[in-house]
Amino acid sequence: MADLLSLPQPSVPLNAPNDGTLGDIVFNGVPFVVLHDKALDFANVLDFIYPKTLPLARTTHLDADDLMGIVRFAGKYLIDDLKDWAVMELSDNHLILPQDPSSKYYLDRHYSNPSFCVAVIQFARECSLPGFLPFAFYALATEDWDRRPMEDILCLDQLSLEDRHRIQCGRIALTRAVIEKGCERPEYGISREFCPNAGCRK
Repeated sequence: MADLLSLPQPSVPLNAPNDGTLGDIVFNGVPFVVLHDKALDFANVLDFIYPKTLPLARTTHLDADDLMGIVRFAGKYLIDDLKDWAVMELSDNHLILPQDPSSKYYLDRHYSNPSFCVAVIQFARECSLPGFLPFAFYALATEDWDRRPMEDILCLDQLSLEDRHRIQCGRIALTRAVIEKGCERPEYGISREFCPNAGCRK
């Protein structure tokens, strides 16, 4: 920090008009750097910094989106204790579902919105937290897209080609699993018929 004020200053004169372009923004004669952090994330982080103890901070109002923003912000600015706490909070109360009969309730509650699932996948990729991926992928792979509006379907375009391929593979695997289970129960009227072409089974 000793040489902070000796860093090179912007070449634009301090009295130059502000044309709105990055690098030329001057406020009260002082150039400043435009950051892309969300104001809400910054405000949430300040709640933990003042006071400086996590147990005293109010956290009940924070939802999954708030906590994901805190993880991003704390990771960017190396606030490790806050990042670790937010990741644990997401794991315990938001994104990781219990392996018991209540999982269906949690799945419907947390992952019923495709846009939220996409946001979780993007967050997990960005922050290198693969443990948050399975439930989001499962929810998208088992979604009944025929009942969804077009904007919900279009949100998948925000994912990488590889992740969209994973969702499609999940749907195919689920279809095969349903057919296999059905073929084991003759009362369902499903039977295996073998295609004469190259051993194809349909």
